[in-house]
Amino acid sequence: MKNWLCLVALVIFPTMFAYAEASDVEITVVDSNKDSINSWGLYIEIFLDSDRKTPILKIEEPKNPSHVSLEKGKYVINVYRHDMLVGYYHLNLDGLDKNIQIPIYDLGGTRFTVYYNDNKPIQGAKVEIFSYKGTKWAEDITGSDGKTERFWLQIPDRISDYYSAKISLGEEISYELPKFRFGQGLNNEVVITPWKSIVDDLVKIQLYKNMKDPVSAYDGKFSVELYNNDNEKLAELKVDNHGKTEFSNVHTGVYFLRVLEHTDSGSEVITTKEVLIYKNMGEIKIFGLKDTSTDYKSDNIKPNPEIESPEETCNCVAFRLDNVQDYYLVDVQKELIELFLSKDAPITLGIIGKNFGSDAELIDFLKTTTSEHGQLIGIGNHGGTTDITTMSKDAQSELIRNTDNNIIDFIGTKPSVFIPPYGSYNADTISVLENEGVHYVSSVASFDVAPYPLKDESVFRFPSTASTGYIEQGRAWYGISAKQTMSDIKFSVRDYGFAVVLLHPHEYSKRSGWVFENQLDIPQYHELDKLIDEVKNYGLKIVLIDNIDREVVLAQSPFIPHWFKATVSWWLEGKTTNSDFFQSMGYLVEQKIIPVQQIDSDIKFSGRNIPTAFTNNAKLWVQDKISEKEFLNEIEILAKQGVIQTFR
Repeated sequence: MKNWLCLVALVIFPTMFAYAEASDVEITVVDSNKDSINSWGLYIEIFLDSDRKTPILKIEEPKNPSHVSLEKGKYVINVYRHDMLVGYYHLNLDGLDKNIQIPIYDLGGTRFTVYYNDNKPIQGAKVEIFSYKGTKWAEDITGSDGKTERFWLQIPDRISDYYSAKISLGEEISYELPKFRFGQGLNNEVVITPWKSIVDDLVKIQLYKNMKDPVSAYDGKFSVELYNNDNEKLAELKVDNHGKTEFSNVHTGVYFLRVLEHTDSGSEVITTKEVLIYKNMGEIKIFGLKDTSTDYKSDNIKPNPEIESPEETCNCVAFRLDNVQDYYLVDVQKELIELFLSKDAPITLGIIGKNFGSDAELIDFLKTTTSEHGQLIGIGNHGGTTDITTMSKDAQSELIRNTDNNIIDFIGTKPSVFIPPYGSYNADTISVLENEGVHYVSSVASFDVAPYPLKDESVFRFPSTASTGYIEQGRAWYGISAKQTMSDIKFSVRDYGFAVVLLHPHEYSKRSGWVFENQLDIPQYHELDKLIDEVKNYGLKIVLIDNIDREVVLAQSPFIPHWFKATVSWWLEGKTTNSDFFQSMGYLVEQKIIPVQQIDSDIKFSGRNIPTAFTNNAKLWVQDKISEKEFLNEIEILAKQGVIQTFR
């Protein structure tokens, strides 16, 4: 009996310590200025001082300040950012409430410049940044100068901590930078890859009429056109009687191949293929050219070379003007907005709500502009002047609601997009936006990394993926050329299905030293003028940020009723006249089933000859070898050429 009582005591006695006095500890991670930092990439681990190997508590993305309840004792609190140990605190808890601050280094900025092995810059290389644990924290695409935008990441505190980088031109070719570290301020990483800038060996192409049999002379005459990423035609290659052709001496990179069949009636595009060309690559094989049993896919058959985008794409560009606010470069802000309006091009304005409402000149201009050109002006809530991730969820909600109301009060329009200050946001921000009925957040791509779903999202993430300028040393803004921005736009549309171009008034303002003047920088203004035209001429649609997903839905909707395909088929077979065919098309326009911008009323046939290209592509559409969207593009071309006209 005594032994049994002793056993009970041993079981019960330790549980009494569960009721020991606990204290509330408030932990705030601060920067060198003792300001609270955002929680991006942050986590905290708390250890008993007697066991510093196994944490008793881990706080992911702390609220900053975060509150924990700890019993009396000695603890070590470690702070990690981007998997790097960046700060620690020795806590001797005596039973009283504690408010502690843990200082860490500021973020460091590093920009990558990537070269071929002959020191020529590489355009279109993807640069991905990883922690030593393999977590990806940032990515960007190099521009025509081989440079990325500047990545802002936590500086490692321990010698054992480091970052790594992967530079790639596609799945087939990549280069690893296994370790790099950087310090405070601005840093630059120069990477010289082992890739040759010029592929001087023969690149061979083989055409197949099905999955195993090469094209022969009996199948017809073919050629292959080679295009670069700027859609510039570099060569037309004659295909021999065995379906073979070859070329050499091109830059390493991504290209597009168009296969054409030549007949007595003209040339017809059979298929388009995107390829990565590099040293010692294998033979390029293109299948299914003549086999009628081949399951053609409209994604792979295009009548014209165009940007290769994800399966879901809007092929569109949105421009975002940030830092719209009272009494600051107001004349420049107005000039930029008026440029877009004069070109019938939409633009989304990022209004700093906390700095808005006192400048009568700016308010009157925006109120009038949004009233008269509402379809071209999008309004974004650019928050205040504080990193929103340093706030509690309630504080974030209050900021977003108050700045929304401030903008509504003065210009009468509710913001449809949230543009987080400093580009960072967290899960609380998304929750607040959902509660406020805001369905779009536009950050920056280096913070908000891909993928970016284009449908079925409660809050869409459409960050800036290109820009018209950059900032150095924290306050010096510089504009860049339209050519460089256009290059970034093309890669963004190709990789993500859209592009958001970031503008600031600063890069379009004259500057005296560090001071920006309220006067337009005319040369840089002309670069923007040129850029808008280049975007349109390239065939991309300019939209508001909150229309990007709507354009995707529109592009995937079945525009054309089934009966019209039969009408086109009869026309191709000569069973109906051109006039009857265009009358059927006019009905579809009148019912807004065919959304062609150049045609807004009934159609009549002008009597001009119908181009062979349209007839060929109509055949492809009837055979389900090109998509409805592509066929509609052909109708739009007819309108531009004056083959079809409208009744006024």
